Amino acid sequence: MGYIQGADRNQIVLLADTLDDYVSADNEVRAIDVFIDSLDIGTMGFKAEPAKEGRPGYDPRDMLKLYMYGYLNHIRSSRRLQKEAGRNVELMWLLKKIVPDFRCIADFRKDNAKAIREVFKAFVKLCNKAGLLSHESVVIDGSKFRAVNADNKSYVSSNAKKVLLDVEEKINRYMKELDEIDDAESKQGALTKEDIAGVLDYLERRKIQLTEALEQMENSGENHICTTDPESRLMKTRDGIRPSFNVQTAVESDNHLIVHYDVTSECTDWNLLEDGINGSKAALGVENLEGIADRGYSNDKEILQCLLNGDTPTTHPNKGEKSRLFRFKKTDAEVTEEMLSSKDKDTLLKCISAGVLPEVLHRDDVELEVVKRREKGSGLYLDKETGELPDLCISFAYPARL
Repeated sequence: MGYIQGADRNQIVLLADTLDDYVSADNEVRAIDVFIDSLDIGTMGFKAEPAKEGRPGYDPRDMLKLYMYGYLNHIRSSRRLQKEAGRNVELMWLLKKIVPDFRCIADFRKDNAKAIREVFKAFVKLCNKAGLLSHESVVIDGSKFRAVNADNKSYVSSNAKKVLLDVEEKINRYMKELDEIDDAESKQGALTKEDIAGVLDYLERRKIQLTEALEQMENSGENHICTTDPESRLMKTRDGIRPSFNVQTAVESDNHLIVHYDVTSECTDWNLLEDGINGSKAALGVENLEGIADRGYSNDKEILQCLLNGDTPTTHPNKGEKSRLFRFKKTDAEVTEEMLSSKDKDTLLKCISAGVLPEVLHRDDVELEVVKRREKGSGLYLDKETGELPDLCISFAYPARL
């Protein structure tokens, strides 16, 4: 019994008459085509009208279709997208057989970064209108994305000073070796005068880089900078400490679709819970939302701000805690109905300090209690700013859960 044989390459084949026959009715490229054509790309920031002079360019709608196809099929490289456009039947159908150069693809991404973000928002609105998104809760988490910045182009204030001193010490040492070479014949295997001159040139350039970096840090007040990608920061990643961005993503709970994202320079997630929930509410068009996050977001200040917004922050509890306690010094301020229904956070905090829960906190999982201070020597209710121990305190409890 022989092997399975392929077709004869010289055999004449009768192919389908149209390219459309090669793309099934339920293929994803048809959805991409209809969605992009429905957008008003001019209002999003794309160049909607062609240039009147010069060589004609590619339609930004076609470039956007190519970019979205690459996103869905995990093709990020501009060169790979160019290659796929020339051999992939789906892309031939989607782009009507045009094959943009990889430089055009890369420039399109670079020049339309903000406009592409508006396309993402339009897609979320479309999914929301179709009833595909949950309006009850989102899951928020951060991911570290490596920046386009070499490690040796990242400077930490304390380390840069040490490296600068080391560079200066090496310069002095090599200068001394140059003097010794001038005075005596060089030993076999030792650096030549030309070699040392090359090393000195590199060290001088390195000294200038370190000096400029220290000046920038001193002027900006930062303790570290990345010179190639100034918006990035040194962050702890799986590969060690690298120049990175902290990308925050909010995923709705029904179909697990991303409804909001933000690229930040924050090294940790500690102060980003409120921003993530607010961004998700704006995308979903709701007033209140539950935000679920891990222990990295367990910042009591952020959780309190979310509660005052009327949202439900669900984070991992601290070890041994069943609830989060927010303590305030008891005041005798008069609370009005207008204050209780206010949305101003300072006004809401005045209501809590007076021992009255505002309307936004009228919920089953929140308790408020007036308690007496602990004995002297205990810092449980200590005012960190004044160092005083109040006679009465407000204990405001919210369950720690996840």
